[in-house]
Amino acid sequence: EALVRRVQHGFENGVDVLFDGQRIVGRRPDAQLLPESAIRSRATTHGMLPKVSLPTVVIDVAGDTGFMLELGHTGGQQARSPERNGQVFAALLAAATGIGYARMAAACRFTERQLREATERHLTIENVAAADALLRDAIRRLASSTIRDEDRIGSSDGQRYPVIGRSALAGFAAREAGYRRQMVTWMIWINDQYAHFGSKVIAVTEREGLHTLDAIVLADSDAPREHTADTHGATELVFGAFGLLGRRFIPRLGDIADVLLNRLGPGQPHLAADALLTRKARPQMIEDQWEQLLRLAGSIKRGWIVPSVLLSRMHADSRPDRLTKALREYGRLDRTNFILEWSGDPNLRGRGQAQLNKGESANALHRYVGFGNRGRVYARDPEQLQRHMDCRRLVSNAMVYWNTRYIAHALETLARGGHPVPDEDIRHIHPVHHEHINPYGHYRFDTRRAANGKLRPLRPANITPTKTAATNATATNA
Repeated sequence: EALVRRVQHGFENGVDVLFDGQRIVGRRPDAQLLPESAIRSRATTHGMLPKVSLPTVVIDVAGDTGFMLELGHTGGQQARSPERNGQVFAALLAAATGIGYARMAAACRFTERQLREATERHLTIENVAAADALLRDAIRRLASSTIRDEDRIGSSDGQRYPVIGRSALAGFAAREAGYRRQMVTWMIWINDQYAHFGSKVIAVTEREGLHTLDAIVLADSDAPREHTADTHGATELVFGAFGLLGRRFIPRLGDIADVLLNRLGPGQPHLAADALLTRKARPQMIEDQWEQLLRLAGSIKRGWIVPSVLLSRMHADSRPDRLTKALREYGRLDRTNFILEWSGDPNLRGRGQAQLNKGESANALHRYVGFGNRGRVYARDPEQLQRHMDCRRLVSNAMVYWNTRYIAHALETLARGGHPVPDEDIRHIHPVHHEHINPYGHYRFDTRRAANGKLRPLRPANITPTKTAATNATATNA
């Protein structure tokens, strides 16, 4: 009722509300135009960042944060030679960029066998997750003390990748790739400081919203209190689960004008905005299952069940039980309150859109890092695919940390030189800038080593004798 009055008051006083006097008006978010001073400050700061290669960034960040200590040997051995550390770095970049071990071996001094061995013994899913957690903590401390305070808002988004070969996870996404190429979806979760605190590979045919809570629950102490997503990330069940867990879900709904809002109580007939509440809520259904709903929330929070598993089963059930109906009803109430608040609060819409824009910038960073195989991924082994994408997340976080540190150094240098950047411009300087980082390696053009018309020696032929030849050889020896 308070939110209805707020929408009505905003409409009567010319506030930018999504209400035209009769219904909710859905419209595309307004483009966020940066002030000229912010554009100049960002261009100046980004232009001061050193031009480096991707291996240099990862090695520098490992020296600062010590995340390589988490990439220990699966057998428990701690001591490693510089040679082995180099192999782990090379294997990490081979997986993150998607170029593979054979091509990485051709570009460095390690063999393909050494890179595969380093991956199996050091780059396990558990090790990469531990290294990533240490790196996220370093990003939070560095960003909070130098550039910006944490806003405690996060976002999630799915990025689709074409696959090489067949996979149980792969499916057709006709709108993006037609029916000739299968794809998988890589979901990524980021916070306000651009740190990636979760990732997951799912089937392209699955609804992303059912997986939205997975990384948030796993990173409970580190996850933001507010979370935003696109339309495909919002369902009634997801709203209900967020509400029960005490978190705020603020997605950007593309079909906001068509969503039915629920009425709870007698209403306020004298307000035009009260006519928005067209569906009568059923609170008795929630009251009857309240204890079960609390148990469900406790099971999710303690990690006894993965949220996506529970919500997927509820969503797919053609004959839902009373608990599913109660959770859906609770989600409708929570969604009603959200839509009313979103419609009447321009600041909330701006915060949500700004965080989604950060997610899009992070997606551009992922595409830049994963340039190998024209952006395609090997998905035959789902566990191996998840490990490779986790490596990409770790490298992306390393780039965010490296940029954050050097942006802070650039701001200090400008301030000492008498050209301080205003605080309102600093928040527009993002640490996912990547044009100054070279992920492709270096080529050598040594004209003194030209063949000068001569043929270079061939490699030894690897000929497997045919069955007939082998039989004849055996008979001759006999």
